[in-house]
Amino acid sequence: MTNTQDFLVQHIVSEIIEYIIEERKVDMATATKIWAGNDLAEKLCDEETGLYLEGASYVYELFKAQDKSPHQPAKTAVTQGRTP
Repeated sequence: MTNTQDFLVQHIVSEIIEYIIEERKVDMATATKIWAGNDLAEKLCDEETGLYLEGASYVYELFKAQDKSPHQPAKTAVTQGRTP
């Protein structure tokens, strides 16, 4: 992996960790474990997938679609389909 690719991966991962912290109300260590336990973390570093060229929000949406972690976002009235 080149320096540029490494930089892009690190940037995407840092943003995804922030998204997980905000959405799931967990600490950084937990968010990092959630991300690292997902297959997408490995695919992001794979040059053949080209995933490191995508934006962090796109990669995060892919992550959410396949995440099976027990640390799911807290349900609120809005996410349950009701308005507060």
